[in-house]
Amino acid sequence: MTDRHVAGVAAVTTVGLALVRFGTELTAARVVGSVSGGSGAPLLGTAGQTAVVYSLLIGTLAPVLTVGVTLGAGVYLGRRVDVETDHRDLLRGVATGSGAVVGLAALAALVVNGVADVYAVATALATVLRLGGTLTLPLLVGSLAGAALVAFEGSGEHEDEGGAATVTARSGPSREHAVEDAGGS
Repeated sequence: MTDRHVAGVAAVTTVGLALVRFGTELTAARVVGSVSGGSGAPLLGTAGQTAVVYSLLIGTLAPVLTVGVTLGAGVYLGRRVDVETDHRDLLRGVATGSGAVVGLAALAALVVNGVADVYAVATALATVLRLGGTLTLPLLVGSLAGAALVAFEGSGEHEDEGGAATVTARSGPSREHAVEDAGGS
């Protein structure tokens, strides 16, 4: 898998993470609004208490889904990239793809607000920082963790000729070499 493919997967995953993160925020606001208005979700005490409970429950979804999505992306990439030797390329591709999406979002903020004043530039910079912290950083960590899970999936403990136990980790393309070395096809 080339760096371009990794960047493409990262870009699509970043857009998905943005939808998850901001979708849960919008959902929480909508549910809280419907509870306050007397319609919608069942009441759990007063309307204010219910709004707090639903807001907390929905707010919990974003981090949980973020971890799941980033680990999933890492496992997907880990099955296609030899993490043992290409982990830097993996991280570079993920950062490039996710950074491109964050950069486009900042550019969109500049276009919407115009570049006429300090507020517009500050908003664009704040957008880059927020999206970098809530999307790119978790995607980098989750991708590497997911790819590492794939690497450790094929690891095992065995004894060498001297009787000492050694642990090996195989991932991605190197698994094929392990099968060939063992005499398989």
